[in-house]
Amino acid sequence: MSSPVGTETKELRSAFLTIIIRAERERESECEREGEEKSKQAIKTQNRMKLMADNYEDDHLKASNSDQTNHKPSPDQGFAFSPVAGCFFH
Repeated sequence: MSSPVGTETKELRSAFLTIIIRAERERESECEREGEEKSKQAIKTQNRMKLMADNYEDDHLKASNSDQTNHKPSPDQGFAFSPVAGCFFH
């Protein structure tokens, strides 16, 4: 026959294990939610960085194309004389 103390101990142990299991499940769920949120934030950050890089490339290409087609020497560049060639050049 089991004693009343032994039965109470088993019931307490069972209740304690149930509480521990619930706590572990809640913690795992919380970690999963945090992981999902971090993944979402990482994707948003990657998308922002890609957009910034694309915009930089677009602006850089536009600037370099317009500089090449509209290039005019500045007044301070002036002319230089080449004694070897015997002429002025830009």
